[in-house]
Order: sequence, then structure tokens, then C-alpha cells
Amino acid sequence: MTIRKRSNVRLRVIFYIIYVLIFALFIFIWPKVLRSYLTPHKTISPLSKNQKIILEKNNTDKSYKDLVKNLTDAHISFMSISKASDSAYIVRLTKDKEVIFSKKLGVSAQVSSLQLIQSRLTIEGKDFSRLDFRFSNPIIVLK
Repeated sequence: MTIRKRSNVRLRVIFYIIYVLIFALFIFIWPKVLRSYLTPHKTISPLSKNQKIILEKNNTDKSYKDLVKNLTDAHISFMSISKASDSAYIVRLTKDKEVIFSKKLGVSAQVSSLQLIQSRLTIEGKDFSRLDFRFSNPIIVLK
């Protein structure tokens, strides 16, 4: 055989091996790719399902239960609720957002004010880090 024919044969063998490898990869990987797109993805809530129940069991205060009920009815998710003083609760909405609710004022009015303030700040493109409802006018600390 001449040198040219040998190089053509080697080239064909190399291309054949490459085609077989690509085909094998396609056959083995394609079903996994399809399966990942066709199966529904489970979303994991950042809040545990038992967290609200544990908080309610530990606290028998009526204002606390009203606060939890109003927050859940308003579809406001929260991470934790802690007692700040005898007259206030701190509700941590996310890692960097907290709201202070007064026990003395109406909880439902405070929760509806929270919804209104959140929607207005979202429209304006701003975000708050702390919101305090203990006074007649809410105090907003922006990020």
C-alpha cells in the first residue's frame, strides 16, 4: 500500500471511532436529558411545614395566634416569630427583612398595612430591611 492509502485508511478508522463514540454518548445521555425535562421538579419551600405548628404550640397568647392567622390568611410567608417585649412581636419575613408588630394595635390592620407597604415599595423598586408598626405612623428602614 502506498503512504497515501494508509493515511486515508487511518483517517477513516479514526472518524469511524469518533462517530461510534458520539453515537454511544447520544444513546446513553439522551434518555437522561429527556427524563429530567419530562419529570416535574419538586419545589422546596424555604419554610418548614412544621414551623408554624411548633410556634403555635409553644405560645398560647391570643394576640400571637391572631398574628399567625392574619399572616397566613394574607399569604405572607414568614420564617419566625419572636417576642420582642410584652407589647411587640418581631416577625422575620426573610433572612434580611423583619417587621415589628404591636400587640396594642389591631393585628389585622397592621397586616393589611404591611401588604400595602410591600406592594407600594415593589412598584417603586425599593425594598425594606425593617418595618416598625409600634407607633402611629409605621417606620420603614430601606435597604
